[in-house]
Amino acid sequence: MFSQTSTLQMPHAGTVKQPRHVAFDIIRCVAVFSVIAVHIASPVSANNILHEFNWWVGNTYQAVFRSGIPLFLMLSGALLLPRATGLSFIGRRVWRIFLPFSFWTAVYLLARNDLATLGFSDYFYELVNSSVNHFWYVYTILVFYLLMPFIRLISKKASFSVSGILVATLLTTFSSMFIPSERPIVVEVIKHVIFAQYLLMGYCLSTNNQDEWWLKNIPMSVALIIIGIGITCFGSYYISKLAPDQSEVFYRSTSLNIFIKALGVWLLIKQTANSITSKALNIISLISKYSFGVYLIHVLVLEHILISWFRISYNNLSPLLGILVLSSITFILSVAILYILDRFLSFKAAY
Repeated sequence: MFSQTSTLQMPHAGTVKQPRHVAFDIIRCVAVFSVIAVHIASPVSANNILHEFNWWVGNTYQAVFRSGIPLFLMLSGALLLPRATGLSFIGRRVWRIFLPFSFWTAVYLLARNDLATLGFSDYFYELVNSSVNHFWYVYTILVFYLLMPFIRLISKKASFSVSGILVATLLTTFSSMFIPSERPIVVEVIKHVIFAQYLLMGYCLSTNNQDEWWLKNIPMSVALIIIGIGITCFGSYYISKLAPDQSEVFYRSTSLNIFIKALGVWLLIKQTANSITSKALNIISLISKYSFGVYLIHVLVLEHILISWFRISYNNLSPLLGILVLSSITFILSVAILYILDRFLSFKAAY
């Protein structure tokens, strides 16, 4: 999902990355930036009245950028399912995730609490029941690492096609939008089924013969992105107006519109990755290498460095521009911190 040693090393002079690997690096960068942008845009729409300009600004940003989680899961399927065999795979992947997760859990705990009041029991409790909201995804991906050998076995036996997985995912994501939140167990089960479908979608898109016309059609990819953004933007408006308690339906990573947009982004990047310049490739490879670390620390950078220390927020500018500027600063600063920890301290546990 995040950095892979075989695909993310900086290219030597005169070497050229395979377009497939370049595409995965770009997708990873887009996904992690999207997560940051959504976390910054969400309060804008939540804290403004429906119909107001700033509500539409926050809503539109979310519509544009809400595809990070599906993209991450599709990357996991593409990169990891083909080699998900045995306990050694599980052990390597769990350790690869758990080491930076455990380190940044400690950092968040220290940043949000008085050191004098903390004990080891607080740290261990935080590891299994994190108070950092976006860390929910870490637990989710750890569960899927445990299940990946089984999912790979099923995919081999069933010989899934891209079209077959696409139809199944479209049906499941569409039906998930009508499950009432009062049935949390059903919601969780369907959510994880859809996440598994995202894994299989990424796997099929990267391994099967892609002779379906729409997989290689740039206008089709752009159309999927526009349709996904449009449904998210206007769907969230109408559902907020008619049923405010269901206002998050069109923002969910498991919703049909989010999947459509993520699929369009995936296909568009795969179709255009071979046009990347070597200079841009070096930057993309560097960011891709630190993507998991950026995902982990971006809230720390946003809340404790930019907002608390430097008093920088989207309110310094109009939200129309401020969300993009703050997202970019958070993104760049997160990468810079990880680069310093890696380059000068050789602290690879941070990412």
